[in-house]
Amino acid sequence: MPSISYSQIGGILYAKWPGKSVRKDGKIRKVGQIYFGKAQDRDKNIFWTRERRFSTFETETQKFGKTDAAFIPSISWTS
Repeated sequence: MPSISYSQIGGILYAKWPGKSVRKDGKIRKVGQIYFGKAQDRDKNIFWTRERRFSTFETETQKFGKTDAAFIPSISWTS
């Protein structure tokens, strides 16, 4: 079973589900690769993207879930 792959680019930790490589029409392509976005908490599998905002990922079921409300940072807008 594959595991979450992490890479650091410019000091930011990004994560993805690697999927698998298949050969099609003489070219190698990735199938099943999922981009998670920025890794917010590596131990709890919490990630951030613009589309999903804060989300979790269950490796056993390979499904996204919602994060605990206590984790989501509160942002105060002051002018």
